[in-house]
Amino acid sequence: MARYGGGKLKVLSKLKLLFTPTDEYDAVNKKYVDEKKLDKTGDAKDTVVTFEEATERANISTGEKMSTILGKIKKLFTDVKTVAFTGSYTDLTNKPTIPSVGNGTITIKQAGVSKGTFTTNQSGNTEIDLSDNNTTYNIMNGATTSTDGTSGLVPAPSSGDPNRYLRSDGTWAAPPDTDTWNPCTKDYDGYVTSGNGNSNKVWKTDENGNPAWRDEKRVEISAEEIGVYSKEEIDGIIIGLRNEINTLSDKVDKMNLQLPKEVTDWNYTLDEANNTITLSNYTGSDTDVTVYANYIVDGKLYYTQIESNNNELEKYMFEGNETVQNITFDDKLDTSRVTDMYKMFDNCSNLSNINFGKSFNTSNVTNMEFMFFNCSSLTSLDLTSFNTSNVTSMICMFCGCSNLESLDLNSFDTHNVTYMGSMFSGCFNLESLNLNSFDTSSVTEMSYMFGNCNSIRQLDLTSFDARRMMPINNSPTMDGMFSYCSRLTTILVDEDIWAWDSRYDETQLIDIFYGCGTSNVTFIDKGYI
Repeated sequence: MARYGGGKLKVLSKLKLLFTPTDEYDAVNKKYVDEKKLDKTGDAKDTVVTFEEATERANISTGEKMSTILGKIKKLFTDVKTVAFTGSYTDLTNKPTIPSVGNGTITIKQAGVSKGTFTTNQSGNTEIDLSDNNTTYNIMNGATTSTDGTSGLVPAPSSGDPNRYLRSDGTWAAPPDTDTWNPCTKDYDGYVTSGNGNSNKVWKTDENGNPAWRDEKRVEISAEEIGVYSKEEIDGIIIGLRNEINTLSDKVDKMNLQLPKEVTDWNYTLDEANNTITLSNYTGSDTDVTVYANYIVDGKLYYTQIESNNNELEKYMFEGNETVQNITFDDKLDTSRVTDMYKMFDNCSNLSNINFGKSFNTSNVTNMEFMFFNCSSLTSLDLTSFNTSNVTSMICMFCGCSNLESLDLNSFDTHNVTYMGSMFSGCFNLESLNLNSFDTSSVTEMSYMFGNCNSIRQLDLTSFDARRMMPINNSPTMDGMFSYCSRLTTILVDEDIWAWDSRYDETQLIDIFYGCGTSNVTFIDKGYI
């Protein structure tokens, strides 16, 4: 037993030595193992991985082998192809089709009727109907003394009740006052009846308060009779009369009435059949003059008209009047029959303001020559109400208006005008001139049109058509057009409608720009202004 046991111990000892690594063996074995695994720091720069591309695209999952994950990534790159690396849209395959830009229209309709269209950059046409198909609206509820009304449809008026108005209580009713502007009575205000056939009579009431034209009764009081009144009683009578006058004046003011004036300082003619007075020339010396819509002559009221200048008048309207400073035309004055306003304000050297009112009608005027000639005190003019569609000549219209600083004629219609010679000549202080609306296609003469406008620095004449500006008998129809405009450096014109350079020789062109700040025009394409 002892021998057997001793042998067993030796065998176990050798086995222990066989499976127990020495220090040298451990070092070698550890190195071998370290080369076969990733460092715990994750540095895999020297690790070689073998993998195969996956057969189908699938997402990666935790716990999968590195070779499996890389095979899935390879499959993704294979499917995405070139664009995965270039990022270029042109490398895509099976790109979507983008519809081309169209030229469609959208039509706005109301109750089936077209109200307008506009185009879009998308193909196809679209209709939008703005009709209100809501049939659930209720009739409005009128207001009462204690409750507010509510909005809604207007109630339908009944037949047989015309000329009615809708009241706030929701009912249709007759106007409360149907007797407006009847003759006045003792109980109602109204107008005074005509004075025809009642000369030397006065409008007054009888003992019952009924007004009428009556004989004027003169009461003569002798000195002895006056003596029966004390000073206090006389003062009381005077105060009472003043109060009556003031009350009457207040009523007139509240009615906003312009009482007719007795005609004075006018040359005129009367038309008894048509009850009109036609003014031809102001002969007075007042500084402030109003041209009224009606005048009284010998107690009779006439409606005012303005004479047309037929060149047979010694002076027309305010022509040559050097005292008038302010002229006002009544808002109700009718000037629609005037056809010629030649020299209307000619040489009114102290005229500084003209108020043309609301009804100064020039629609039938054909001649405005010398209309404001030498109105040297005017600094501005409001001509926005002027209708010049029938005017054929504007020669010297503003010539000599030396203190005009700006003039806006953008409302002027000049398509019938043939003569514009010296139109603004001598407007020394004119700095701004708006002529954008001018149509000069009929104009044949523009000589000295802007002569001596030496404050203007730029003129926009892009609307000017100069194709009819041909020299006549070797005399340019634009002779001196910009002469002595010493500060004028830029004249803008549209080459397509201005082309006249070839029609004028060098000498004629020198005359056109003589003394001007520039010697030629600047051609521009009006489409790019």
